[in-house]
Amino acid sequence: ASVDAVTAPSKFLIQKYQDYQVTSNNMVLLQNGFDQRLQENEIDPSRKHTPLRIGYLGQIAQHKGVHVLVDAFIGMQADPATVELFLYGSESTWPNYAAGLRRKAMGQANIFFKGAYQAAQISEVMDELDVIVVPSICFENRPTVILEAFSFHKPVVVSDLGGMAEMVEH
Repeated sequence: ASVDAVTAPSKFLIQKYQDYQVTSNNMVLLQNGFDQRLQENEIDPSRKHTPLRIGYLGQIAQHKGVHVLVDAFIGMQADPATVELFLYGSESTWPNYAAGLRRKAMGQANIFFKGAYQAAQISEVMDELDVIVVPSICFENRPTVILEAFSFHKPVVVSDLGGMAEMVEH
């Protein structure tokens, strides 16, 4: 009550503040952005790959739900000639989790572990992909990867949790 304003990057977080009795006379929705200057090369948004390339970009971590995506992808039993899954992110932070994902993906000719990338490489990464998936199993406010995907005109599929869900229109 003694602060001038409380800011939040999502409506979801404003609601969480209220749920936990964080009060202010001035709750402000202040959405995060990102530096589009990192996008050195524009890509052709109409370009499609054959096979369809589904991408995950982020931490290779359990709370990010990468296993949910891998399990769903394997469960589709998709023909490698029609769809591929590209996983971008460092495997070194949670190596046991990453190793488990690799075991799950063993024998899947259409799942590729692409490793970490630098922010300046986002154009190259997005150019390789047709759709981005954010399968987090934890609350997220406003993931930058969704903003990046939108800026490259990529469709995004997200978990129906937190601020992610309010960013995506069906």
